[in-house]
Amino acid sequence: TSAWNAPIRGRKAWLFLPPGHVPPGVYPSQDGLDLVAPRSIAQWLTNFLAPTLALPQLRAAVASPGDVVFVPRGWWHMVINLDPFTLALTRNFCSPQGLPHTLRLLRDRPHLVSGLSHAAAGDLPVDKAALGASFRDHFLAQLRRHRPDLLARVEAQPTSLWAKLLDDDTRLDSGLPVNKRRRRRAPGTTSSESSSGSTKPPGAPFAFGFAL
Repeated sequence: TSAWNAPIRGRKAWLFLPPGHVPPGVYPSQDGLDLVAPRSIAQWLTNFLAPTLALPQLRAAVASPGDVVFVPRGWWHMVINLDPFTLALTRNFCSPQGLPHTLRLLRDRPHLVSGLSHAAAGDLPVDKAALGASFRDHFLAQLRRHRPDLLARVEAQPTSLWAKLLDDDTRLDSGLPVNKRRRRRAPGTTSSESSSGSTKPPGAPFAFGFAL
């Protein structure tokens, strides 16, 4: 998902790196859904801030009350409160462009969904996968009710490489235009493997902060 953050009191320093440019000291898993990083912001700042500031891809800014920061999906980001008391409003959201990715995550990794209420479980162990699956079903029901056009568009998209190739072949046989920007790849390879011979994990949120 993407997000926005609006400071109400105090200033926040933001650091951004685009997808494919992993921050120093951060080691994501192959699928980009998990990572290993320093346990505290102090450790990261001490050991990795200087090399990060030297990266040409870095985007940095200071947000003050009245500003709104947009955090695109897949961008690595870090936020540091610059004042003793800092208060901000933030909200994550799923854009139409990011809907296919979000639905795949909800389908394949429901246990990674965070921010859900555990009140009903009491002191019992929380089944995060079941909570995530329940949220996915609710999300799909709301899409069918309020934005069936978006859901239909996603469901009409090919879901595999061979489906995409067959989709292009079908359009070609029918005399319809084919997306010429789409490059065919060997089965079992990703776009980064076919173009450079290596695989780069996708970006994931890299967020440290003390927002109240």
